Amino acid sequence: MLRLVCESLDGIDPAQLQTRLAELQGVESAAIDLYERTVDLYLDRRRAAPPHLVTLATERVGLPVVAAELHRAPPSGARLGPSTLLFVVR
Repeated sequence: MLRLVCESLDGIDPAQLQTRLAELQGVESAAIDLYERTVDLYLDRRRAAPPHLVTLATERVGLPVVAAELHRAPPSGARLGPSTLLFVVR
């Protein structure tokens, strides 16, 4: 999972952005949390290249991205956090 932490998500249409991000090659689906200012991209491990996706997704978000983090999938019902963080891409 690739998480983009944005400076702000004010003024975006979440449904439209979610659809545009899910269309990126290597992305299975996308989730947006307006309160946490995060965009989570669920990746197809066979086709995704996280550094390349950071660039493409950042362009599609169109807002300043503070951090991009690569996480392993958390256990069912758990949240992303320090225990799931693999590395910071940018």
